[in-house]
Amino acid sequence: MTPTQAIPIAGIRLDGGTQPRASLDFEAIEDYSEAMSAGAKFPPVTVFFDGTDSQLHPANSRAPQRVRMSVTPELAREWLKKNVQNNRPLRDSFVIKYGLDMLEGRWQYNGDAIRFDSGDRLIDGQHRLHACIEARIPFETDVIFGLAPESIRTIDIGKSRTAGNIAHFEGAQNASCACAVAGLILLHRRHGIQCLNDARCQPTKTQIVEAARTLAGLDAAVTQARLLGKKIAPPRIVGFCYYQFAAQNRDLAQRFFEDYYPENRPLRKLFWKTDGPSPEKFPDIGEAA
Repeated sequence: MTPTQAIPIAGIRLDGGTQPRASLDFEAIEDYSEAMSAGAKFPPVTVFFDGTDSQLHPANSRAPQRVRMSVTPELAREWLKKNVQNNRPLRDSFVIKYGLDMLEGRWQYNGDAIRFDSGDRLIDGQHRLHACIEARIPFETDVIFGLAPESIRTIDIGKSRTAGNIAHFEGAQNASCACAVAGLILLHRRHGIQCLNDARCQPTKTQIVEAARTLAGLDAAVTQARLLGKKIAPPRIVGFCYYQFAAQNRDLAQRFFEDYYPENRPLRKLFWKTDGPSPEKFPDIGEAA
C-alpha cells in the first residue's frame, strides 16, 4: 500500500486529460468546502508522477478511464512496482525486440494500452515498460485505469498478427513468403543461421517488414521459394539459400536452382531432408555456392 503524503495543490496538474468530467459541479464543490470547514475528513485522492508532473489518477473515478500519455523510463519503473502478482512470466526476447524498435525509431503509437485494474495493479504492459527502461527512451501510449480485476483473463487471448500480415496490409506481394525469407536473412546477418531456433536472436516484426520492403534481390529469392518450396525444403529455406548464393554470383545461383531440379539430385542433397535442415546441418554458404 502506497503511503499517504501531503502534496501542494499547486503541484498537481489538473488539465492532463485524466479526468472524464465535462464540467465542474459547483454545488458539490460548495458542499465539500462547507464540510471541510466543519472538520470533515475526506479520503485521499490518488495521483501519479509522470516524470514531469503530478496528475490526478483516473482511478478516482468510478468507471474505467483511457488516457493517452508519454511514458518515461522513470514512470515505467514506478508502474512496474505495481505489477500484479502471478502475471505471466517476463520474456527477455520480447523486451529485447520492443527495446530495439524503440531505439531504432520503429516503435509507433497504435492505441494498444497499458492496463491497470481498479486496485491500481498493473495487469498488462510489463514487457513494454521493461523495454522503455532498457532503451531509456519514452514512448507514447494509451493507458487504461480502473478495469475489473478479472479482466486480466481476457487479455492477449486472440491470434497475434504476423509480420506477413502487417506487410500484406501495406500492399506487399507474396507478403508471407517474403517476410519468412527476410526474417532468415536478418537472423543470419546478425547472429548466424546457427541461431535459427534461439528466440533471443529473432528479428522483430517491424524489422522483418522493413527488410521485406527494402532488401535488394529479395523478389528473386521469393520467386525461387514459391517455385521449389515444399518440394525439397520449406519455402523460407529455399529462398534464404538462393539469396545467399545470389549475393556471391547471381548467374551461378540461377543456374544451380534451374538446372539441378528435378532432373538430378544435388539440390535435394543440399537440403538433406524434405522438412528442411536442422541448424547444425546447414551447409557452409561459401562452399555450397
